[in-house]
Amino acid sequence: MDVFVSEPRLDHLHLASAVNDAQDLLRYAGQAGIAVPQDVVAALVHAKGCVDSGFVPEETAVAFHLAVTALAAKVAPVTIETLHTSDQKTRRSLQWHGVLSFVLAVVVVLLSGLSFVATSMSKDIETSITQGNELAVELRNQVGPPNPGSVRDADCAPATAAPDPPIPFKDEMRLITELQDFSATIRTMLRTASKLDVFVDGWERSPLGTGEWGNTARARLQLEADLLNMRQEAFCKIGTYQDVRNFAQNVHADAVAVYGAMSAYLLPVLYALLGACAYNLRDFSARVKRRTYHASSYANTARTIAALTIGTIISLFNVFSRDSALQPFAVAFLAGYGVEVFFAFLDSLLAAFKARGQPEARGAPVPRAA
Repeated sequence: MDVFVSEPRLDHLHLASAVNDAQDLLRYAGQAGIAVPQDVVAALVHAKGCVDSGFVPEETAVAFHLAVTALAAKVAPVTIETLHTSDQKTRRSLQWHGVLSFVLAVVVVLLSGLSFVATSMSKDIETSITQGNELAVELRNQVGPPNPGSVRDADCAPATAAPDPPIPFKDEMRLITELQDFSATIRTMLRTASKLDVFVDGWERSPLGTGEWGNTARARLQLEADLLNMRQEAFCKIGTYQDVRNFAQNVHADAVAVYGAMSAYLLPVLYALLGACAYNLRDFSARVKRRTYHASSYANTARTIAALTIGTIISLFNVFSRDSALQPFAVAFLAGYGVEVFFAFLDSLLAAFKARGQPEARGAPVPRAA
């Protein structure tokens, strides 16, 4: 035996559901102080009564649909879907956006801090190398060469005799000061390079840590108290400086490769994503306040993907920071926050290229890109 569901009964159920939704919209309009025409209210109330009685005339259904259309226009952009979004869904969405923004902010802060510290130490190494090169040349010029074939003045053993030939002192205090500065520069460079080597996971080995200097490590890094043979001290420090400089230059190159790539490619993407998260949170707060929030995440996902794309290519466009004091990371954050502005820039740039490729019309000059 076949069982059939009558079409009128099905239509009645759909109409009853629509009437209940319309009552919710009408209730919201009253709470929000939105003026609704009296005939619209009357048509909705009449339809509610007919549905409750079980019989809805055709003219009542037509008037109801016309009234619902007018009511929806009055309360827009609020819809029945946004009104029915539960507090639980809203809370879950807020937690998801909050956790994502917090984790992303922590990662950005950590990577930015590492990049800043590594860049600062790399610059200190560059400064120390420049200063050390100048001091090494000046010291070599002041102490002069040792006797041909003499190896005593070229090692870092404790001095046992005065320099031979004697150093033609022009300013002994100046020489002592330069030796002190040179030793301090070597120690500073070694200390900075050793710290920076930690940031690149110890790819390079310090001459102090590998035992290359043996028992002369202190003599290489410190000045002898008596300074009996200042030529020997100068040559010892120059040899030590060359070892430390080689180590520092290798560490500097490793840090520039790692953190330079991070600053150029990874951090702009993360800052753009952070900007997109900031916009999503602001938009979420505004929608919840206006009762227009819908649980769909498609729009936020699309914006996040757009921010990811912008962060990837933002370094190709220096027009944003060329005439401003904004740092590249700030530009990436703003581009992620306002993806529409960046896309508008791309559209204008594409239009300018199209116009440049077209022939001149009636002698008018072809517009050029700004």
